[in-house]
Amino acid sequence: MKITYLLSAAAVATLTACGGGEASTPTAPPVSTPSPTPPPVASPSYDPVFNFDADFQNFLLTVELQQAGVIENGRFARQSVSFARDDRAIDKSALWNATAENITLRYGTEDVLFESANLGSSVDNGRQWYKTMSNPYRSDAFTITKMESYTYMFAAVHEQEYDLTDGTGRRVLKDRYGVGGSFTQISDLPASGSKTYRLTGSSTSPTRDGAGGLFAASQPGTSDDAALSIDFASSTFSVPVYLEQVSAANGNEPIKISVILNGTYDADTNRISGTIESTNSQYTGSFGGAFFGPKGEELGIIYSLQHPTDEQVVGKITGDSDGTDI
Repeated sequence: MKITYLLSAAAVATLTACGGGEASTPTAPPVSTPSPTPPPVASPSYDPVFNFDADFQNFLLTVELQQAGVIENGRFARQSVSFARDDRAIDKSALWNATAENITLRYGTEDVLFESANLGSSVDNGRQWYKTMSNPYRSDAFTITKMESYTYMFAAVHEQEYDLTDGTGRRVLKDRYGVGGSFTQISDLPASGSKTYRLTGSSTSPTRDGAGGLFAASQPGTSDDAALSIDFASSTFSVPVYLEQVSAANGNEPIKISVILNGTYDADTNRISGTIESTNSQYTGSFGGAFFGPKGEELGIIYSLQHPTDEQVVGKITGDSDGTDI
């Protein structure tokens, strides 16, 4: 009897602790609702350049060489020279009107309109317009081109010459180089790895003899294409480029120079910029550029070069990665 009593007391104590003699019902844990699968992030889309069947406006990175002087004995005698580079791609652009078949070069506050009658040549990868007027004299030539392997970027060249109307008899010459098209969106820029770009280029002449400009060439003694590599994981870079004069005149040897582009890469703005030094000449300069198309497939650079005795130069260098990643 004593043992029975003790067991009963323990049972009563247990029931009392559980709520006054009534047994509690265990609560089932809440059923979790599966989180919906997030929708896939759409890849940025890019319009190919050179679609003349529809209107377009492509913004440009530009560099300008301006010379002022007078005409003496039928030749231009330069009195001053200046540079201007604009990496913003804000107020410089090429605007195509498909209905009227005309194109406007917008250069800051200046608009230069080329109508269909001004079209001088048209091929698959380029078009050129030219117009001239007198009293006062003025001529404008505008060319846009792209390499056959390029899809999202083109190069633009504007050559302008005019007489000032201030009574001084001076004439102004402007050479403008630009690169534009479908800029790589910030979210689409690679965060790591590198790309190697096959290069081409053109510029104003570095000599006073009327010979051609500089183009990007393969290094002497090699058969490889001219190329440079960009490491997207680094904010700085230093890459060599070999530049060679297209043609020579008056028996002179074409200029051939090795330069190094020392620059920074800003992934927040899709811009590269920096200085240029030469390992075998007295040329120095600066450059700016941007990436175009998906994942930065194409590269456009505009630059200027100075020299203590030869001509000062402006030009552009373009690159196509051909989808090659390293």
